[in-house]
Amino acid sequence: MMKTCKGLIIEGIPGTGKTSLLEKLRQDNIGQKLKCSSEFIFSEEITQRVLEKQFNDGKLDKTNNIKLLEDIISPLENYQLKLLNRGWSHLQFYYILERFHLTHVSYYSYLGWEDVEDIDNRLYNLGSKVCLLTMKDKVFSDRLINRRGEPWRKYLSRYGKTEKEIIKHYINQQKDLIELTRKTKLPLLMIDTTYMSLEEIYKKIINFFIE
Repeated sequence: MMKTCKGLIIEGIPGTGKTSLLEKLRQDNIGQKLKCSSEFIFSEEITQRVLEKQFNDGKLDKTNNIKLLEDIISPLENYQLKLLNRGWSHLQFYYILERFHLTHVSYYSYLGWEDVEDIDNRLYNLGSKVCLLTMKDKVFSDRLINRRGEPWRKYLSRYGKTEKEIIKHYINQQKDLIELTRKTKLPLLMIDTTYMSLEEIYKKIINFFIE
């Protein structure tokens, strides 16, 4: 099949640098590097956090998650099909998703890999690659708790009464994400951001995305 699009999914727990990386990718006009004339960029506010209120109110189930994921990729599939029908064989658009199906499975206990496997297959057909940003346990306290304000600390309290309990929650979530990368069929890049600058992370991502 001719390629008409290329996608990057940036996964990782809070504090690993996803949002900073996404902002740099926006600023650097990577569409020119990819030779794409159109772009679609979705932050985690759209790809996952838009469901938070329903989840907090106890009104969320897997059908809501799957619908959100499909609502995001279905238009991309439609654009891909239209371009293929035109007979264009070069890349025409790219997309970036900050947190997506792997995050949904690791975040919501009622979701399993079997619920998103079809989404994974469809992302593969859309030319997706996935980058998982990780960090070592020793920086969890600094990156997750100490650098943020009181509203964030209040949010974290749902995961434990003590800093140790909160950190344990995120250690387990990161382990879940790593395990999920063994199930995806998407090309994978895993980056430990503990000792890396944003510029170093960015260069690795660009090389991975473009190749």
